[in-house]
Amino acid sequence: MEEIRIKKTIVFKSDKGVCFERTDYKKRSRVAVRNGDFFIQEYRFNNTHEINFDSPYVSWENLNCCNGWHYNEQYLMSAVQENKKICAGIQFKSAEEMSTYIDGIDIEKYDYIDRSWDNGPYRFHLLDLVRKGSLSDYYKKEDIIKFYELLGLSWEYVDLDRFNELFNADLFDLINGSKNYEYGSIHKTLAEYIITGLLLGYPLESTVGIIFQ
Repeated sequence: MEEIRIKKTIVFKSDKGVCFERTDYKKRSRVAVRNGDFFIQEYRFNNTHEINFDSPYVSWENLNCCNGWHYNEQYLMSAVQENKKICAGIQFKSAEEMSTYIDGIDIEKYDYIDRSWDNGPYRFHLLDLVRKGSLSDYYKKEDIIKFYELLGLSWEYVDLDRFNELFNADLFDLINGSKNYEYGSIHKTLAEYIITGLLLGYPLESTVGIIFQ
């Protein structure tokens, strides 16, 4: 028997026409990502009944920039500086554009690492920009655990030692590989999936949706 729909809400719509639509049922919820009539992705999780995870660094707009579809790349240029993200992976059109951007970085507030790489004759100009501190400076662990449990994730399956290690690590160490962690890797533990979502500012709902796929 199909569950009765309670509420439908547009949680984000990009300037490229990508729409995030949340549908709440009695016990479960889903966020479907579409571009016009074209279905892209969906995330399923427990209905939290309008209880939200409150953080300026977490949003569906951040998830829109996950490289899964077309998005406004200019958003990432300033999202960290405007307190919308903790970390951003930014692509530039040229070495000159990236050099100019680096010159404008306040190194008292932010760290960065050059991730540029060559593909045959073409060079991709990439940079990771991250705030100073650790994730524990920007989030409360208790709030994270409580909200994930509301979403349906049991923390008995999460390696808490690994989570605590990365949650309290210097953010620069999370992007430079010294913690044996790569946020872009497809091979991650549950703890590392959770850390990646917090680092990139993705809604906890979307991380649960990926874990339970």
